[in-house]
Amino acid sequence: MTPAENIFVLSVHMVLGVSVVLLILIGYLWVTTKDTILGLYALTLLGCLIMAIAKKYSIAAALPGANIMENSWPDEIIGCIFGGTYMFFFGWVFHFQKRTQWTRLLLRLVIAVTAVQFFSLLYQKLVNGVQYFNSVFWLTLFSAVSLIGLLSLIAAFTLKNKTPFQKVILAGGLVFYILVMLGNLQEYFYKSGKGSGINVFFFSLLAENIFFTLAVAQRIKEAYQQSARQKIKEYQYQLEIEQVINYFATAISAQYSIDDMLWDVSKNLIGKLGFEECMIYLWNDDKTILIQRAGYGLKGDMRIGKNKNMYHIPKGKGIVGAAVQSGKSILVNDTSKDTRYFSADEKIMFSELCVPIIYNNEVIGVINTEHSKKRFFTQRHLTILTTIASLCAEKIAKINAVEQAREKEIELLILNKDLATSQLTALRSQMNPHFLFNAMNSIQQFILKGDIENANRYISKFSVLLRKVLYSSKQDFITIDEETELLGLYLDIEQLRMGENFFFTIKVDEEIETDACKIPCMLLQPFVENALKHGLALKEGEKRLEINFSFYDEQWVMVQIGDNGIGRTEAEAVKLQQNKMLPHESKGIELIKERLQLLGALKEVITMEDKINTDGTAAGTLVKVLLPLQFSVQ
Repeated sequence: MTPAENIFVLSVHMVLGVSVVLLILIGYLWVTTKDTILGLYALTLLGCLIMAIAKKYSIAAALPGANIMENSWPDEIIGCIFGGTYMFFFGWVFHFQKRTQWTRLLLRLVIAVTAVQFFSLLYQKLVNGVQYFNSVFWLTLFSAVSLIGLLSLIAAFTLKNKTPFQKVILAGGLVFYILVMLGNLQEYFYKSGKGSGINVFFFSLLAENIFFTLAVAQRIKEAYQQSARQKIKEYQYQLEIEQVINYFATAISAQYSIDDMLWDVSKNLIGKLGFEECMIYLWNDDKTILIQRAGYGLKGDMRIGKNKNMYHIPKGKGIVGAAVQSGKSILVNDTSKDTRYFSADEKIMFSELCVPIIYNNEVIGVINTEHSKKRFFTQRHLTILTTIASLCAEKIAKINAVEQAREKEIELLILNKDLATSQLTALRSQMNPHFLFNAMNSIQQFILKGDIENANRYISKFSVLLRKVLYSSKQDFITIDEETELLGLYLDIEQLRMGENFFFTIKVDEEIETDACKIPCMLLQPFVENALKHGLALKEGEKRLEINFSFYDEQWVMVQIGDNGIGRTEAEAVKLQQNKMLPHESKGIELIKERLQLLGALKEVITMEDKINTDGTAAGTLVKVLLPLQFSVQ
C-alpha cells in the first residue's frame, strides 16, 4: 500500500477508536444529565462509528473491483444519515428552531435535502442498480447540501451572545466544513498525485471529534452552572410565592365578614398579581347556582353594577362550573379553543384560571381569574391561588362558626326565657297544693294529739324546705350536695307524716365530687313524690325508698329512684278510679322532659321499670333519670 493509503487506513482506525471512547463517555453523561444536546451528539458519534466500521470492513474484505480509497454506495448512505444528524445537532445547539423565521426554514431545508439525498440513493441503487454520484443530479444535490451547510455556519456566526459551548461547536463546524470541502475536491478533481486516496473526509471526522470533546467539557461546566442558577431561581421563586401568600394570609385574617374578605381578596389579586379580572363564587343554599360574592377588574365592581345576577353561574356551566364539579383546578391558556368558555357580558378573555375553594373535602366555591392575553397564567399563579383558596376556606369556616355561635346565643336567650317559665311550672308542680294541704294537715294532727314536739319539728323542717326550694328555683344548676339535702328534707317531712314504717336512703357513688358536680335543679322531687303517693302510700307493712346517684359518662349522671310499693299496674288502676271521682291530669313528667330538651338532652333521659317478685307479683317500681352534668370551678 502507498503511504497515502496507509495514512487513510490509520485515519479510519483513529476515527473508530476515538468514536468508541467518546460514545461511551457521552452515553454515560447523557444518562446522568438527560441533556438533549448530549443525546443528539451521541447520535452523531454513532454515525461516525458506523461510517468507520463500514470503511474498515470494506478495507478488510478487499472486495473485487472495490476502490476503498473512494466513496462507495454504502459510504454515501451512511454519510447521508450522518450528515443529516450532524446538521440537526448543529441547528439544535444554536436554537435555530427558536430564532427567526429564516433560520427555522434553514433547519427544515437541511432535513428536507438530506431526506431527498437518502431516498434518491435508495431509488438509484435498488431500482436502477447504478451509482449516481457522478451525475449532474448528484453534483446539484451536493452543491445544495454544501450551500445549506455554509448558510448554517453564517447563521451561527450572526447570532449574538453565543455561549462558550456554542463557540467551540461553531469552530469545530467550520473546520469540519472546510475539510469536507477539501476532501470532496480531492475526490472529484485530483484523482492522482501524492494525495491520491487519502480521503480527507475521515480526517474531518477526527478533527470534529476533537472539537466535540472540548465542547462536551464546556457543556458539562455550563450544565453545573445552569443547575446552580436554576436553584437560585427556584429559591427566589419560592420566596416570592411566600411573600405574596403571607400578605394575603395577613389580609384575610383581619376580616370578620365573608363578603368583605372575598372583596378584599379579589381586589388584591388584581393589584398584586396583575390579573385583569377576578371573581369569587360560593354556592347558594341548595347548591344549584354559584353566586358571585365578589367581582373586580375590567368589568368593574359588582356591588355597583346594574344587574348583579347576570354574573351568577348555574351548576356545571362553563369552566367555573367544571372546576367546581371536578373539585380540581383548571388552567386554560386559550379560551377560544375551549368549548366550555362563555362570557356573561360578552367581553372575551383569552386566559382563564379556576381554583376551587375546598373545606373538609367539599367544594364550597371557586376563585376565577381571567386575562385578555393568551397563556398569561403560569404554575406560579396556580400555586399562589391554590393556597389563597385554602386560606379563604378556613376563614369562611371560622366566620360561619362565629355567626352560628351568635345565633346560638340568641336562641339561648329565648331558651332561657322558656326555661324560666318551665322552672316556675316545675316549682308549682313540686310544691303543689296537694303537698301543702298534706303538710298542714299533718301539723294539725300533731297539734290535736298534743304532740307539740313533732309539730315543731315538722314546721321547722317544712320552713327550711320551702326556703331552700325558693332559693334553688332561681338557679339553673345546683350541686348534687344541695339536691340531696333538698330531697332529704322533703323525705324527712314525709317520714313524719307516713309513720315509722317508712324508710329511705340516699346514696352517691364515691367517685362523684358532690360539691363540684352540678345537675339541673328541682327535677327529681316529682319522681320521689310519685313513688310516695302512688307506690308506697297504699302499701301495707314496711315501705322503702332508695335514691342512688352514679356516673353514666363524663357528661351525664344517672339517678335511680326505686321503691317497694304496689307497682305501676295497680297504682294506675287506683289512679283511674280516683280520677273518676275527682278528675286530675298530671303533667309533671312531661314538664321535666320538656325542660331537659331545653337543656339540650338528645338521649332517652327517663325510663321506668317494674320490679317483679319470683312469684310474679309486683315488687315496686324503678325510675331512671339521666341528667346533664356541669362542673363548678373550685
